[in-house]
Amino acid sequence: MHYVEVSSFYLDVLKGKFERGKFNQRIWIEINDHIKEKWQGGIVALGEGNGYITISAARMKKMSIHFGEEVTVKLEKDDSEYGIEVAPEFLAVLETDPEAKIRFDKLTKGFQRYLLYYTIQVKSSEKRVDRAIMLLNNLKRCEPGKETFKQLLSKD
Repeated sequence: MHYVEVSSFYLDVLKGKFERGKFNQRIWIEINDHIKEKWQGGIVALGEGNGYITISAARMKKMSIHFGEEVTVKLEKDDSEYGIEVAPEFLAVLETDPEAKIRFDKLTKGFQRYLLYYTIQVKSSEKRVDRAIMLLNNLKRCEPGKETFKQLLSKD
């Protein structure tokens, strides 16, 4: 994993900083005008008022970017509900299970994003449905407020 440092100057002008804090917001990231490779992410604190955004090696390869190269970064506030892509299958499962929807809505945003990310990683629609059902069934078995990744990912 590589990262691009975002100086405190740019963090200060980023829209939305006062709503949740400099480092507690979701953003759209675009590098070198690769609009097709635009993605959702967050800013991580680096120290001395600066932050960073991570870039995976796979993403760098897609954009033909190499370690040490100078890049142009465009950041925009992400106003989406979860700050991550949501599989339609996950939403469909939530709509059919009111108890799971209530429990999902009570999770922290980080837990929500993790479950959404884990679901969207499989390519097959059928497998996304299966994964969403598994995750939400596991969520309903967890003690509210004490969920762990291990419990949520359990295949039992």
